[in-house]
Amino acid sequence: MKKILALLLALCLMLPVLVSCGGENANTPENGGAANSGKAPKYIFLFIGDGMSYSQIQATASYLGALNDENGKPQYLNFMNFEAVGSAVNYTTDSIIPDSAASGTSIATGKKTNTGYLSVAPDGTEVYETIAEKLHSQKGMKVGIVTSVNLNHATP
Repeated sequence: MKKILALLLALCLMLPVLVSCGGENANTPENGGAANSGKAPKYIFLFIGDGMSYSQIQATASYLGALNDENGKPQYLNFMNFEAVGSAVNYTTDSIIPDSAASGTSIATGKKTNTGYLSVAPDGTEVYETIAEKLHSQKGMKVGIVTSVNLNHATP
């Protein structure tokens, strides 16, 4: 029973990322990726694991390795093999413990705000334009959202 509960917990934490990930060679020129070709990428994906950091990723990889009886070796997750990755420090301007709205603002706009604020300046005087909005208006790129939560949730 413990294994089943642990697996369900790991899947709940990782499902949005696992569902969206390709295999090890997903981003190669043969598959339409830019892999060191010097070309602009055809698609850009931003995966947000809300409430997920390195410790949750490592715990999931370790658990899956143990579950698959790989002598305690972590089972690396597909997204751990992406060609390029990044992370963000998403504390807010008024707290070191962010909420989804302020964290989403930080990720989507590159600007910090207060806890409870979504895409506006800490003093409420400026509405922030998201990177996706800039790519659409300035470069004519198409933008889409795939989410595992309601669209009116803070993170999407």
